Amino acid sequence: DGRFGCSPDSLVGDDAGLEMKCPTGKVHVSWLLDGVLPAEHKAQVHGSLIVTGLPYWWFLSYCPGMPRQLLIKVEPDAYTMALRAAMEVFWQQYQEKLARIAGTAPTFKEQLEASIVHSGHEIEQDGEKLLVMREEDLLAVQRK
Repeated sequence: DGRFGCSPDSLVGDDAGLEMKCPTGKVHVSWLLDGVLPAEHKAQVHGSLIVTGLPYWWFLSYCPGMPRQLLIKVEPDAYTMALRAAMEVFWQQYQEKLARIAGTAPTFKEQLEASIVHSGHEIEQDGEKLLVMREEDLLAVQRK
């Protein structure tokens, strides 16, 4: 939907992307022995699945001088869904912050009116403490 982006190392036909890494020999051997998508690249690869909407993604690790490379096919799973949910939460928080710095956030008065729960509620503005009273309570005090 255009809210997020990624930078695939390559696209493979119309239905896959590719993430390539060229780690040190020690790291490459560790990844070969594990035989799974390395944890440090999981969010990147699953994020690319989310952003592009492609059905799968290839992860390739190559190290010059090593007898073989690691090639893992990654498809959407529960992790992908959890990451998608986290991205939605991030987007909402980002929009809220953007609204605040753009001047479209609620004014102090609007925030104050929304936060009053009971009379005697104390708030602070610009280092000054203010005692907030509900209008009906002020009227009751004035009548006495």
